[in-house]
Amino acid sequence: MPAAYTQTLLPATFIDNTNSTFLSFYLPANDLREKIAITEELTDLVKCFSVDSILKKRIQRHRVIGSRIINLFGWNWRSVNMKKIKVVGTVRKIGNVAEESHFKELDVNYDLIPHTQKYIDIHWSAYQAQMKTKKAARQKDFTKPPFVYPTPETIDNYRIHCECTPYFKDDYREQINTHLYPVYSGNNLLAHKNFMHEHPTMGMYGALVLDCNHSCHPEIHPYEWLFWLDLNPEKDNVQDKISWVFGYLRDVSKRQRNWVKKMRSGVISFPFIFKTDNKNKEILIEHTITQEWRPDGLSRIKGIPDEAIPFDFETIVFDVGRPGNGITVKTNQKLPAEAGKLWLSSLNVDEKNGYVTGYINLALSIENVYTGRVSMSKIQLSLPNPK
Repeated sequence: MPAAYTQTLLPATFIDNTNSTFLSFYLPANDLREKIAITEELTDLVKCFSVDSILKKRIQRHRVIGSRIINLFGWNWRSVNMKKIKVVGTVRKIGNVAEESHFKELDVNYDLIPHTQKYIDIHWSAYQAQMKTKKAARQKDFTKPPFVYPTPETIDNYRIHCECTPYFKDDYREQINTHLYPVYSGNNLLAHKNFMHEHPTMGMYGALVLDCNHSCHPEIHPYEWLFWLDLNPEKDNVQDKISWVFGYLRDVSKRQRNWVKKMRSGVISFPFIFKTDNKNKEILIEHTITQEWRPDGLSRIKGIPDEAIPFDFETIVFDVGRPGNGITVKTNQKLPAEAGKLWLSSLNVDEKNGYVTGYINLALSIENVYTGRVSMSKIQLSLPNPK
């Protein structure tokens, strides 16, 4: 396969009405850090799933001596929804594991607060489920937040705790700390290159459950997909691209082994928008942690189109809607063909307002960990003046 080639012309619609949420990508990064609801709406545009999204059992328990007995007394995790879901919110706090732990469960946790109606209602429904448990009834005052419907003044009480035990064997812990998020005790988001501010907006995908090992509070446990816009303040003066950081993780604690099979197979889809007069319509995919592919899992993913492209390329050009209306997709490294596949979808050309929109879809099947970054050129890069 040549280093660069043009893909067959991709069909597109020609509707002169670009989604207003897509247009928010052109807001400056400092605005998006402050306008949390808008950033949450942008983050909600990302789509993701795992093939084993339907939970076969409602209850999971610890896998230690005596756990069968304490499970009988209600110490367990209970699903709120029998299908894994996505939640979007803004980080209130994080929890990183100590460098030395007495337990094998080395968790990396995030508490998310919602600011859009869709996720306010999801969080609210989870607290309503908590109210129905005996543990909550013994410990909580149902006349106060988070057991009465939230208001803008009380929304900080309606957190969803998101928890995962990533694969930290060998040098994976250091790789995850470098390429995805901080994992060591004492590290914080202010100091991490993928954040550089304390309260980023994030998306998490996994099982929505009640943790009845405590007070049956709501959790995404474990999360599998996670993703966020890189709004690093240090890049405010160079706002020439839109960047998503993301990871696909297998929880290795074995606490929810009926909800998390050994192989992770799924799809994540990122929205893109380009101005039609931008001659530099480019999407860059950076594969950052790329070991342990499971190509046998790709066949489990339904809906991958026949025209999907394997990851064994460095540059490819897609013509959208008509010849010459090209979007260039590049990668930082050529991966084995069996590593994954990509394709573009939901393509639209808004000729009246001058935008091209769509989604880039990545299908992956991994053993334990994959992390990456997807960046889209935001403006036409300036060309040097001729001498």
